Amino acid sequence: MATQKQELWRSALGTNYPKEYMEKNEQRLYNELLDIRDLPENRTCADCGAKGTVLWASVNLGVFLCMTCGAHHRSLGTHISKPKGATGTYWWGEDEIAHMKSHGNARAKMVYGESVPPNGVTPDDPIKWKQYLTDKYVHKRYAPSPDKVVTPVLTKTPPSTPTKFSPQSSKNTKFTNVLMPDIGSIQFDIPKTPTVESKNEKTGAPIVSPTQDFFASFGL
Repeated sequence: MATQKQELWRSALGTNYPKEYMEKNEQRLYNELLDIRDLPENRTCADCGAKGTVLWASVNLGVFLCMTCGAHHRSLGTHISKPKGATGTYWWGEDEIAHMKSHGNARAKMVYGESVPPNGVTPDDPIKWKQYLTDKYVHKRYAPSPDKVVTPVLTKTPPSTPTKFSPQSSKNTKFTNVLMPDIGSIQFDIPKTPTVESKNEKTGAPIVSPTQDFFASFGL
């Protein structure tokens, strides 16, 4: 007996979801999208800088747009931008929500540059505006220069220096008072000068033992 094939819905990022799942989670996913869209950094259009009118988004670029700029993104082609309404008209998949959350307009500024276009170009001129968007997102001509991008400074670990030992810094070491004897009361065995055992038969000079000769070399 053949089983009924499950209907699928594909997100703009290419993930397939069961339509039944999307129907059940439509409102939850839309609420998550609204939470991201209403963040202060996302309430300004990523391209023209219009405030409070972000009704569209580019899913693959991860930016929120005003209605005018959203329409211009549609003319760029889906290989550059995948625009989508952010007002509840369209379904939003889990992957799309996660992408918008991890990107957003603040991150886009660090990657593509500020939203204000150069030379007074405005969305009212479709040809120039399209060129501006292409230069921005494809060629990245307005991206911050490397000297303006904040990067973490890696510091070398300084060479280790010997630390001064302090008994107070060691909790596991026990110290006991050692009584040192009076050095004046210690008797040392001083080696005696070796006795002369015999004389040289020819010269008559005393024969000195090797031990005595050794100490004599130090003036002892």
